[in-house]
Amino acid sequence: MARRSNGTDRRAKSRTLQLASFDLERRFCLATSILSFDGANLDYQAAVGDMNFLTVTNDTVNTRFVFEDTGPGVSIDASSIPSAIVLAPNKVAVPITADIQRIRAFLDDMNDSALTTNTLGVPASISGGSGNDFLSADPNGTSVTIDGGLGDDSIVGGAGADLLMGGDGNDTVLGGEGDDSIYGGDGADDIAGEGGADVIYGGFGNDTIQGGEGSDLLNGEGGDDAIDGGALHDTLNGGDGNDLLFGREGADLLIGGFGQDTLFGEAGDDVLYGNEDTDTLDGGDGNDQISGGAGDDFISGGKGADLILGGSGANSIDGGDDSDLIFAARDAASENANPMAVGGFGVVPGSNTVNGGAGNDSIQGGSLGDLLGGGTGDDSIFALDGPDTLLGGDGADYLNGGNGADLVWGEEGNDTIEDPEGVNTLAGGLGDDTITGGVDSDLIFGGFGDDSLLGGFGDDMIYGGYGNDMMYGGTLETANHIHLPRDPSLPLDGDDTMLGGYGLDWVDGGNGDNLLDGGDEGLQDTLLGGLGADWYYTHTYKAGRLATDIAAVDGGYNKAFKNGGLVEPPLPAPEFSKTVVVSVPLSAYTGQAFMKGIVRPTPPANQLPSHKGGFTPPFTQPVTATSTGRKVMARSRTIGASSLVNSLRKR
Repeated sequence: MARRSNGTDRRAKSRTLQLASFDLERRFCLATSILSFDGANLDYQAAVGDMNFLTVTNDTVNTRFVFEDTGPGVSIDASSIPSAIVLAPNKVAVPITADIQRIRAFLDDMNDSALTTNTLGVPASISGGSGNDFLSADPNGTSVTIDGGLGDDSIVGGAGADLLMGGDGNDTVLGGEGDDSIYGGDGADDIAGEGGADVIYGGFGNDTIQGGEGSDLLNGEGGDDAIDGGALHDTLNGGDGNDLLFGREGADLLIGGFGQDTLFGEAGDDVLYGNEDTDTLDGGDGNDQISGGAGDDFISGGKGADLILGGSGANSIDGGDDSDLIFAARDAASENANPMAVGGFGVVPGSNTVNGGAGNDSIQGGSLGDLLGGGTGDDSIFALDGPDTLLGGDGADYLNGGNGADLVWGEEGNDTIEDPEGVNTLAGGLGDDTITGGVDSDLIFGGFGDDSLLGGFGDDMIYGGYGNDMMYGGTLETANHIHLPRDPSLPLDGDDTMLGGYGLDWVDGGNGDNLLDGGDEGLQDTLLGGLGADWYYTHTYKAGRLATDIAAVDGGYNKAFKNGGLVEPPLPAPEFSKTVVVSVPLSAYTGQAFMKGIVRPTPPANQLPSHKGGFTPPFTQPVTATSTGRKVMARSRTIGASSLVNSLRKR
């Protein structure tokens, strides 16, 4: 039993050694590559299971191509070529003739390597097959075509215009000098075009692509790709996936494609297009053109005079330095037709945030509620539809709220603010501002500075603030702001509330029933009631300060108050100039002139008022409080009445 056992063991070991010997022999001795010629192509075909280390050389001394494969146990069979010279079992030379038009090497399933050296003089192609291959062309050689095939391959092009294909797997491809075409294929590839104007396609997978020197066309295709344009003028297209694109130097074109992409133009006058989804776009230095496309985008113009198109979606835009032209939103049809063309800014969804930054910027909002800021510089901002917020920033800005209930603030500088429609809040801020309300009821603040405030149509509330302000409740009747009698045939322009504040104010109510207030700290205020039943308010002056408020009467039931006194009842409609009542609530004002007077422009000849003391138009009469009378009244009547004018008198 023991001997049988020992014998069995010995026989088993013998079979194992023989099988191993057979495998080794088949692997290293029976693997023969075939070198053949079909009348045009000189082909090298590696054997299955053969690990090849192939070198193809142009022997210029002997005018022949030399094939040498130093792979383990590899031999070369060139018996089908009569002129072939066998230099060694693994080394064969073939004389160069005009019939040889191309050299092709087909490797197989192992981790192979192939190298072409010197200038072959004819096109060459290498197919790696499966396995992790290293395939390289001579850096000074002619154009080659290399296909890595399956596996994680390393491919190096030469000096010519090479066609390099990684195939499936995580490949590393270097184009070398020359204008190369590179296809990464499936897998996470690392591709560098290096010198020349290269065309690169990453294929599916998360690829890293570098254009290098030259004007390159770089396409990430599928996957989350990182693309670097390098020098000169490059075109970068991220394709599908969340891509990262760097234009670097030169005037580059960057297209994000589908996915949440990040684009950096950097140096040069670049064009950036985000396309679909939520993108981040930064123009960098240079005069850039940036379009966010569809999606909620974050856009920064950087340095330079940029053109920024937010596209459809809720965008956040910062123009950066210099003078930019910014359109916060754009309709999808125009976006798809030409992403970089100016125009087609129709009704689009999306609430945008825009900061013009430094420079004289032009900014246009979208159809929903936008936040539009001009930053420093003399900016022009147009809000379009929606409840918008406009911030002028430093500089002499033009701000137009468009349609919708808007908040507009000029901030610093001499600003011009207009808001034609919507119930708006308009504030001038610092500087001498011009503010025009619109057809609806607006709230207007002049702020600091000598402001011109026009309420427009609607029931407006106007606050002059600090400075010598001019306030108009309705539309302007004359360009030079001279107060003239109102035309009763004109429509009413709203019941306005206007507060003069500190300074020399001019308050014009326009047509309508208005409340006019010269302000607590007014220096000299002029209150113009216009047509309609108006209310005037004058205020207490500090000791030693002259009382210089003036109330002007055109028509309607006009009433003037000192700190909220009583109101006279309305008078009959036929009277041209109605009643002005000045009320003094406290006897402490005895002997103080709290209004400079009541003024009325020259009326028609048949309605000329008179005063027993006599004065020339515009008929200004001082109003002084007395200890015995707390109200004084001026009243004029039409000709034919028993008394043309009852002069200012105690009541």
